[in-house]
Amino acid sequence: MAEKPTKNSPAFGTLRPYEPGLLEGIGAQLQDFMVDRAGVSRPVARDLAGAVGFSRPEEAPVVRATDVLGGPAGVAVAGADFVEDPGFLTGIGVPLSAIPLFGGPLRRGLRGLGGNGGPPMDDDGLAEAVQAAREARKAPAQERARIKPEAENTIFDEEYLVDYDEEKLVDRSDITSVSKVRQELESIGMGANPWDKQKVVKELNKRGVTNDQMEASGITALLDRKPNVTKEELVAQHERFAPQITVESRAGQDTTYAGQQRIMELAEGTSEYDPVKHVNYSEVVFRNQNPEVSAEFPTAGTHGMGGFKGSRGELAHARTSEYMEPGVGRVELIEEVQSDLFKTYQNNLDAKDPSKTMKAIKSASRNARVLADASTPKAEEAAELIEGVLADSRYEIIGDRAETMRRTAKRLRTHAQRYKDKIDFLDNRVKMHPNDPDLVAETVRELRDAEGELASAWSSSNNLMYDLATSVNRRGGAEDKALANKLTDFRTLETTDLQGGLSLLMRDASRAQNKAIDAVDMQVLPQMSPRVVERAEDPKFQELYSKYEEMDRKATTARQEAGRSLEEAEKLREKVKEEHARLDRYEEREISGVEHPSLKDASPVMRERILKGDKENMVSGKARIKNLEKRIDALESTYDSSDSIAASSRLKREEYERRMKTADEDSMAFYYLQVRSGRRGRNQINPINPSMPFSSLNDTTQFVYETMFERALSNSRLNGVVLPDYRDIASVPSRGTGDMPEAFKVGYKDAPEAVIKRLKERYPGIEVSTTKLPGAEFPATMIKFPKERGTGKPLIQGYAQGGLVMKGIGSMGKEVL
Repeated sequence: MAEKPTKNSPAFGTLRPYEPGLLEGIGAQLQDFMVDRAGVSRPVARDLAGAVGFSRPEEAPVVRATDVLGGPAGVAVAGADFVEDPGFLTGIGVPLSAIPLFGGPLRRGLRGLGGNGGPPMDDDGLAEAVQAAREARKAPAQERARIKPEAENTIFDEEYLVDYDEEKLVDRSDITSVSKVRQELESIGMGANPWDKQKVVKELNKRGVTNDQMEASGITALLDRKPNVTKEELVAQHERFAPQITVESRAGQDTTYAGQQRIMELAEGTSEYDPVKHVNYSEVVFRNQNPEVSAEFPTAGTHGMGGFKGSRGELAHARTSEYMEPGVGRVELIEEVQSDLFKTYQNNLDAKDPSKTMKAIKSASRNARVLADASTPKAEEAAELIEGVLADSRYEIIGDRAETMRRTAKRLRTHAQRYKDKIDFLDNRVKMHPNDPDLVAETVRELRDAEGELASAWSSSNNLMYDLATSVNRRGGAEDKALANKLTDFRTLETTDLQGGLSLLMRDASRAQNKAIDAVDMQVLPQMSPRVVERAEDPKFQELYSKYEEMDRKATTARQEAGRSLEEAEKLREKVKEEHARLDRYEEREISGVEHPSLKDASPVMRERILKGDKENMVSGKARIKNLEKRIDALESTYDSSDSIAASSRLKREEYERRMKTADEDSMAFYYLQVRSGRRGRNQINPINPSMPFSSLNDTTQFVYETMFERALSNSRLNGVVLPDYRDIASVPSRGTGDMPEAFKVGYKDAPEAVIKRLKERYPGIEVSTTKLPGAEFPATMIKFPKERGTGKPLIQGYAQGGLVMKGIGSMGKEVL
């Protein structure tokens, strides 16, 4: 069989003018795919294609060596590498089949290059060419390493990865809003003459503006301060206190809760657990940047997701991740939405409402009563079981162990009865003082202590039963085994043991008691509002605060002077001691004369000279002591005077403070001025919290969901959003509230459902269905975005507190993407 003719190739190492080749044509299609399908920028797509040999790099010469990719051996090396290493395409391990363009047809074509007129795969110079080509690819390999972090952000296969080791701010957006108050103020025809308070309120009420909205926007505070106002003054007041909300998204392995994703906790321990399926975990923080009532004030009890800004101005937060939903594509999973600021706001309302505290106390009593009714007879039964084993002569239990058994049985009976007695006492106190939780508070604390003692007694009893069952069972007799089984069954099924009949009752009682304690101990946390700012700017209040500051400065200066005088006097006293020590040495030498040990080796002349000098030194030393004591007396006098001034100034300062803090708003106005003047740290215990723009949890979470949906809709990489069922959120282990799903219904069901309804009106193409999340018991809500998303008008929503009715999202700059 005649040999198949081969095409002559240019000499190895020959240079020829640069011409686009097969691989570059493929590279152009690859770039188009990345730009059109994966949402990658054209520069990144070009860099990636060039880094793997499919495109001419920017620094490529006008001519190139044919032995790299232009000659036959070069193409052979490329083809062989593609067959052997599917990951060569991108340098990040992506199979060729993941990209439609590079599926089977191209793979087969590359394999057949040698037999279809292409360069032979067995060329004599192949080995050398392979080595040369791979050496030449060191530079592209380095280029791949350079662009890999950004290349990993592209969607080739199943992952769009953000793999930052540290936490990074990846996006910051501004929420523009128009409020109901502002809309109606603009439409009122007030004319040039000012209106009085009654007329303004009546007109705004007639237009649907609520009193809450006027209070939250500062209008009411302005009308209280100024009897007659113009339209311009009303608008300016509104703008001064209007929410200025921004959204900050952070990603990376060092984000605060990257290791505690809800979706991972749901699936952990199940066959559906897949830690690499859900990627791009991010923490999104909502802030109100209004400088008057929010931006500089930290929110108490936040989760610390705010980066270097901390909790200042934090309104709410969300946590998200992304994954590939079959039949939909990449979707965002919103796994948490929460407002710590609203919790503070609600706690403040509850703390001012005795009826809510009493409701929590009564709930604790009811749960405790259920536990006591079930626990008391079981405690008696357990005690009898323990005493029965002790009395059985077969086991000959004596000494310390017998005493332990008797003590455990007695303790269980005693604490079961004491717990029941405390419940009776609490119920009597509630009947005597139905509207005054302060008079019942101590009894609530005593009930909690009694519950803790009962739980401890049950724990000791269960441990003892376990030991007894083990010991009895070892005897091996049929009666012994029966008794051991009885002890084990009672411990595991009837008591507070994990699966025992009392365990759930104990848990419910404990939680109810803790809630009652929280309600009793709850304090109002200072929170900013327009009225606080108005109060702080009142001339009379300013005058009192100026006098307070004057007395504070005077007290501080006097205290510092007193401290300095005291410190200097102590130093002088040390010098007096040193002078007296020297005088003692002189006097000792004077008494001993020439016999003093220090003079033993001195000549007679030197001895006389030293003794004479001692006398002179004694005179000067006494003079120095006298002078030092005079200075000490003067410093002590200064200390007494300064200390007196400091004390009197403190009294006057405290008097001014009392006069300023006659009401809650006055107290907050006082703290506000302290923060503004730098006299009070923003992060001190019980700081001033930011103003809360919304009046309900439903409104707050609707705002967050709507914003998250709008952000997702504007992200071309995402095809939808998934929301877990609120009952699955409640069951997440770290929550510890699996039996209280209703607590999550508002934030994870009612609020998003209302937003989804509005979304469907704006985007008719949106499809709402359900999907299965790993480890979830209930179906999750799947919101699939339409292909044509458009730029419709902002969603409409009314919020009583802040009055927000329209909003839109605009980028404020992206630090990383």
